[in-house]
Amino acid sequence: MAKQSRGKVVVITEADGEAGAACARSLAEEGALLVLGARDRERLEELAGELRWDGASVLALQADGADYVQVESLVAHAVREHGRVDVVINIPREAAIGDGFGVDWTRVADEQIQAWLHAVVAANAQMARQGAGHIVNVAPLFVPRLDGLHGVAHGTVFRSLAQALAEITEGLQKGSDGYPLRATLVSTEAPLLPAPAEPAEVEYALAQSVARAVRFAVGQSADGHVERLCIRHAIAVNRAAGSRTPDRRVPASSSRWEARC
Repeated sequence: MAKQSRGKVVVITEADGEAGAACARSLAEEGALLVLGARDRERLEELAGELRWDGASVLALQADGADYVQVESLVAHAVREHGRVDVVINIPREAAIGDGFGVDWTRVADEQIQAWLHAVVAANAQMARQGAGHIVNVAPLFVPRLDGLHGVAHGTVFRSLAQALAEITEGLQKGSDGYPLRATLVSTEAPLLPAPAEPAEVEYALAQSVARAVRFAVGQSADGHVERLCIRHAIAVNRAAGSRTPDRRVPASSSRWEARC
């Protein structure tokens, strides 16, 4: 089967996170020309080295999504090296919420939205100059980590952020200054459950599903476009033998996603 993303110049923000790294690995297999940005230089270089070892074309630049100048520099770096940017994958920042006590949820929301907008503005400016482009916005990967009222606050904030990003993406789809800008939203939905015993496993599975959805969206031909991919991930509950209560919750072995074209 032909690799639909081969040769496309793809910028990925926040590539040091679970979803960003999964997207980078998936698109590297497709033969995309990757330009990766992240706050954590060590994790970024480790990922870039891994992909280069496998033969991928990878440029890596430390860039904090909260700083517009750094995001703009990341896009400019891609243009200097490759002459254009075909796709920008706008990955959410990973918020540090700890055990939920003392978390400033307003700050968490502000940081997420600022990072998304910085990537959208920088990408849109370059794509307007070149006359085409594709922005893929990825909504936060919501993994229940907190119980009680902290868990309610966590879920409410992240669902609100996902809705805000949906509005941003819809705005891009409706108005792109007269040039053919494509915009896709990739979002995840999971059942409302108490915090799982192994949230890292849930996050990993969701990230792999996001990477598959992003790969599908990026691989669309010039005359095809997917506006939204919604991943509905089932959560399987495993019970210890003879126990009436779940001892750990892990992702089901498969997920399904729905596309709106």
